[in-house]
Amino acid sequence: MSKYNCGPGDPFDMLAEEAAEVIQAIMKYKRFGLLDSPENYEGTHPLDQIHREIGDFLAVLGMCVNESRLTPEYIETAVDDKIARLKEFFGYDFYAE
Repeated sequence: MSKYNCGPGDPFDMLAEEAAEVIQAIMKYKRFGLLDSPENYEGTHPLDQIHREIGDFLAVLGMCVNESRLTPEYIETAVDDKIARLKEFFGYDFYAE
């Protein structure tokens, strides 16, 4: 049984919200940095929060794919294009050992 009766709403609205939460977690990390090593950190470690928010984003992205709003093939093409641009502009090679 669902916790909420309203349903998930528009998956694209959820995806935008999750993207904003990824941005917020990264900006908090950039602003406050790491105060201590993870084992000594009280509360949520900034990198843990970034991992959680990216996981949430990927889950909702999967929901958008499952509902046929987005296609995996187009996403994979976009990823490949971005990887090529990163290599061209910055020399970053994802496949280097």
